[in-house]
Amino acid sequence: MKYREIIVPLNKRAELELDMGKNEIASEKLILSEEEFYFLFDSGIFNSINSISGSLIDDYEDCSITDINNLINLIVFLENYEKGLKTSKSNVILKKLISKIIFLVKKAVEMKTGVYFFF
Repeated sequence: MKYREIIVPLNKRAELELDMGKNEIASEKLILSEEEFYFLFDSGIFNSINSISGSLIDDYEDCSITDINNLINLIVFLENYEKGLKTSKSNVILKKLISKIIFLVKKAVEMKTGVYFFF
């Protein structure tokens, strides 16, 4: 099973350590199962995030979003996307995952760091 996670360093030191390849840093993180990753991937949410932030989130790619304006725009987009989802069993799962991502992006803005995708 491939290791897939979204990480938000909790301070600048942790962000530097992450950039240097350290694994144990002060962070908030979301570890995705393969099923959760492909659920998000197949929803097209990563393509939308890429369009908003100019990033390249994709399968077998590592990517980060550190620009504060991109992070704020991402929060607005994700909250609107989440609100627009119709009620269904699959959308309940998608809403739960998006809610976790929103939390992480807000934490990145609060901590003045970034969101790092390791897929």
